[in-house]
Amino acid sequence: MGAPRKKMVVDSEEEEEVSVEVEESSDEAPAPRSKRSITASNKQASLDKENFEAKLKKLEALQKEVNKMKKKNYFPDDDDVESEDEIFEKTGFSSSIKPLATVAVTNRTDDTRTPLKRIGAAAAQKPVLPPRISSNAFKTLPPPAPTSSDCEDLDGPGASGPGSSSPTIAAQKRQRSGSASDARSEEPPANPASKKTKTAQPEPASQKTVATPAFRSGADVNPKKLKASDFEEVVRALILRAASEYESLVSTSDALPDTAKRFKWTRQSWKNACLAAEESYKITDGISSILQRRGSRIRGHALDQIRPLMVNVFGFKRGTDAKTVAWNRDLYTKLKTKAAFHYKNPETFSGYAQGKIISEILHAIWFEDTNSQGVTFKNLFNPIPLETLALIFTILDFCLDEWSDGTRVKAKLWGKDIKDRHEIFRKDLAEWEALNVEVVTAIRRKLYTRSSRNAGVATQNVTKPTLSAEAKERAREELAGRTGETDSEMED
Repeated sequence: MGAPRKKMVVDSEEEEEVSVEVEESSDEAPAPRSKRSITASNKQASLDKENFEAKLKKLEALQKEVNKMKKKNYFPDDDDVESEDEIFEKTGFSSSIKPLATVAVTNRTDDTRTPLKRIGAAAAQKPVLPPRISSNAFKTLPPPAPTSSDCEDLDGPGASGPGSSSPTIAAQKRQRSGSASDARSEEPPANPASKKTKTAQPEPASQKTVATPAFRSGADVNPKKLKASDFEEVVRALILRAASEYESLVSTSDALPDTAKRFKWTRQSWKNACLAAEESYKITDGISSILQRRGSRIRGHALDQIRPLMVNVFGFKRGTDAKTVAWNRDLYTKLKTKAAFHYKNPETFSGYAQGKIISEILHAIWFEDTNSQGVTFKNLFNPIPLETLALIFTILDFCLDEWSDGTRVKAKLWGKDIKDRHEIFRKDLAEWEALNVEVVTAIRRKLYTRSSRNAGVATQNVTKPTLSAEAKERAREELAGRTGETDSEMED
C-alpha cells in the first residue's frame, strides 16, 4: 500500500480549497470514490435580493417626488425658470438620463398650412362624376305652356316622317306651312316632306346649342331595337318623359294612329319633354322608333289590367266543369247583348258608359297614383275623352270574347284585329254625346274627378263670391248715412 496522496478540489462558488486524502496502491484496485453532495450557495441570491429592494425603494421615492411636483404645479412661469440641471439635481434622476437640447420655436404669423398629400396607390385621383339623374326625373313634370315657337331646332332625322332624310330648318318650316285647314287637320299626309308651298321662310339663326343624344358608356346597343337605357342618363329621362306623353296621346286622341300621326306625336312629345326639363336635344330616328313602340305598349298594358276584372267585377268563374262552363256562357251572352257590359245597370241598359268597371279601368291604367299619366297630363284627360272610353270599350269587348266558350282562352291582341270594333264604339260614343253635349261633358268630367280623387289628388275647395245682390243693397243702405271721416262713427 502506497502513501496517501492529496488531491485539491476547488469549489467555484465558495472559492475554497478542500483537501481530500486518497490512498493509492499499486497492488490493489483503488477504492470507489464517494460522491460529494454540492449545494448552491445563498450568498449571491441574497446580494441580488438586496440590490433589487434598494432599487425598488429608490423608485418609490422618485415616484413620490414626481407626485409632489404634480400637486405643487412645479412648472414655473417664464420669468422664473430654473435650469434643467437644478431640476435633475432636486429630483434625483439618474445621471444617465440627459435632457434634450433646446429647440428654438418661432411663432407663426399666418394661418397657412401645408396641405396633406396622398402617396402611393391613394394618390390616384378618381374622376369627378356628375350627379346621377333618375330615369324618372322628368316623367312627372307638368306639360309646358303652349308657345308660338315650334322648336324647329329640336328636329332631327326622326321628326320628318317616313321616306325623308334630315331636312334643314327652313325645309321643316316649309313642310308646316300651307292653308289653315291643313294646319288644323288631325291626319297630316304620310310624307310631310313632299308637300310644296309657294313661299319659303329663311332659315333663322340658332339661338341655343342643341346637343345630339349619346349612348351610355358600356351599353350593349342593338341598333335594330334600341332601348331608353342605351342612352346617357339625361337622354334616358327625356325619352321616358316623352314616352309617357306619347302614350297619353294614344290613350286620349287615337288608340290606333296612322303613320303620319305617330311621327307627329313623337316630335311633339320630344319637344315638350325638352321644354319641361329645360334641356335641348335633337330627336333621332332611334328615339322616334322607341316612342312609336309605346303605342302598342299602352294597349298591352290596358289588356293586362282589364283581364283580371272579368273575374273580379263581372263574376266569371275559373273551371272546366259543366256547371261552371254553363254559368260563364250565360254571363257572356248577357254582357255582350247590346254591349251591356259598360252600362251602370246591364239589366235595364241605363247609365251609358257609367258602369262600375269603367271607373275600375281608369284607376288601374291611368290613375293609379299621383304620378300616373292621368294626373300628370290633366290637360289631356280632363274631362275623360270619348276616345279613352272607346279604347276601354274595345278592350273590354275583346276580353269578353275570350270567355265565349265558357272557359277563358287567351288571345293575342293585334291592332288590325280590333280596328273594326274600335271604329264602331267611336261612332256610338260620338252619337251619345250629340244627344246632349252639356250633360255628357258633365258625366265625363265627373269620371275624371272621381278617378283623380282615387289616385290621391286632393280636391281643391273653390271660393265663391259672397257679396250677393241682397247683401249689396243692405251695405248700400248702411253706407248712405255715414261719411267715414270720424272715429265716433266707428264707435257707434
